[in-house]
Amino acid sequence: MLLSESLGVSASQLWKYGVFDSYLGIDSLLHVDPARLRSTRIPELRGGYKRFHEYFASILDMIAAAKPGDALERQAIKKLVFPEIREAALGYSETSDAGRGVTLYIAQRLYSTAKTIIDAGIKNPSIFEVAVLFEEDFGADLLSDMTVFMLLDELSAFNKRVALKLGLRTAEKTIHGKTGTFVVSQQHDKRVLLICKKQSASVAAGENDRGCLRGGS
Repeated sequence: MLLSESLGVSASQLWKYGVFDSYLGIDSLLHVDPARLRSTRIPELRGGYKRFHEYFASILDMIAAAKPGDALERQAIKKLVFPEIREAALGYSETSDAGRGVTLYIAQRLYSTAKTIIDAGIKNPSIFEVAVLFEEDFGADLLSDMTVFMLLDELSAFNKRVALKLGLRTAEKTIHGKTGTFVVSQQHDKRVLLICKKQSASVAAGENDRGCLRGGS
């Protein structure tokens, strides 16, 4: 079932407010691409890329100064652990909408790889954006998990605004210490985190794509 059907609104209404009309319970082959946030037209997300960049810049500072087994190393690894927000339904699981997020094991591998890159003289937060190129099993879905969780406050504000415009009910949920606001499906009484779609409404008029999603292929 489409998200629009579950919410009791039309697909055109979601399109108007820049919402991705996903199939509930089925993983799409789309992910939230942090690089695309630089040009998004969603007001709540306009500072999203800067926040993403600054978050990983602070982690790189920790990694650069860390010694094996010390507190800085543990803190940096902890900051690289991200849960998947299942309500966003953008993972790549083939059987359900339950993904995996960035586990401690994956975070440790990311730390090790980042440490090697920093020791080679490269210290750029963008290395985490291209982790899909050099880290096995770290796909676009995990980069998306990182981004969605990091920007949960901004996405919550987006959900609140759309819910108010469309007369939808919202509910809060705390995930990994962060509280987000989700729209509630009328038919399934299920929380859903609205995500900005791949194309903005202005694309129909021939303007450039200003969404935050990218295809997984």
